[in-house]
Amino acid sequence: MVCMICGMLSETTWGVTVVYGISFLRERFSLTPGEASFLLIGTSLFYLMGSLLGGRLVGRVGRKRLAVLSNVLVGAFTLLYTNLGLLWASVATLLLACTSSSIRFTSSDSLVLEQIPELQGSVMSLYTVALDRGTVVGSAVGGCTLVYMGYSGLGYFGLLSLAAATLYHIYAVDPAPPG
Repeated sequence: MVCMICGMLSETTWGVTVVYGISFLRERFSLTPGEASFLLIGTSLFYLMGSLLGGRLVGRVGRKRLAVLSNVLVGAFTLLYTNLGLLWASVATLLLACTSSSIRFTSSDSLVLEQIPELQGSVMSLYTVALDRGTVVGSAVGGCTLVYMGYSGLGYFGLLSLAAATLYHIYAVDPAPPG
């Protein structure tokens, strides 16, 4: 159950980044639509690279340890990219947030599948529902936050990934540690 909650929390952080990240850069740094399009392609590529890297790291680092670390990174980079005043620094931390979120997704999926091995199908279905709820909450509450606090307020959604990392660390069990 803790993996479901953690997934929803971290996916809420990611939902804010996916929905508002490029718009933030366009508005804050006066980017043209063409420049923003190239950044969107870049975020997709970094997400893809993180997915490939995450698959390799899960076996070496361990599901739980990688889930904790990647959630910490997603949270920190989300807090940073919305509050930095330099274009290159915001872009770099946004790309790192994309990469670490993809690693988070890979490691968390792998971890949740192993929680109840005999019910993997049901667990994965419930986990997918939790992730979808997280994305919806991130988009909706993120929109309200944007109206009342501006883009800097969206960075605080990174705290949800930090909370997920803490919960993973304390409560999740990795039935197949690295090695």
